[in-house]
Amino acid sequence: MKLKIFKKKAAIIVSAIALTGGLLFVPVTKANENIILASVEWVNSQINPLKSEVNALKQQVSQQQQEINTLKQQIGQGGSTPPPATTPATVYVTKNNTAFRTGASTAYKVVAYKNAGTSFKIVGQHSGSTGLWYRVELTSSTLAWVNSADISTTKPSGTAPKEVFAFGEVNLRSGATTAYRVIETIPRGTTMAYLSSFTNAAGETWHRVKAPSGNEGWVIGGLVEVR
Repeated sequence: MKLKIFKKKAAIIVSAIALTGGLLFVPVTKANENIILASVEWVNSQINPLKSEVNALKQQVSQQQQEINTLKQQIGQGGSTPPPATTPATVYVTKNNTAFRTGASTAYKVVAYKNAGTSFKIVGQHSGSTGLWYRVELTSSTLAWVNSADISTTKPSGTAPKEVFAFGEVNLRSGATTAYRVIETIPRGTTMAYLSSFTNAAGETWHRVKAPSGNEGWVIGGLVEVR
């Protein structure tokens, strides 16, 4: 209401100036000052709540950033994410003297060595620059990390397989999915040394082999036969 009165008075003054054809000196009265101050106070009353909301949002963003930094730190120290529903509950060591570590890379300390055939329950996983790692229950009170290349989702049988035969041309990859780089292409009819097997999160079975060239890697199970 006060702002409307101020605008009305201003319009009257402008009209008076226009009618006289010249400039008029309009004295600043106490009443006019009060109107101006009231207008400023009204503007501030609208801005201040907005400032409070902005400050509250800044605080929320800061808290979320702290949570993100904490999660990053946990992963760097060997933290893990729960395994997906498609991840096997149990894995088996495929070779003797397999290292189990305090974190998900070879830079971490070895806490134990286990031999082929030993089984463990998976409680987490982490995929990084050094490949896919699983966090397992080493004992009832100890957790440790093992690389996916050293384990298998298939329980060892009485007679372990010794070779893998490629009945079709197949790519030898650096990991157990098609997302990994191709090391070399294995020709049809090639026999390779069997090392281990693994079922990935997509449900695909892959076999770790040693090619005649000496390269070790993974081949998808649908194009080979394990003997």
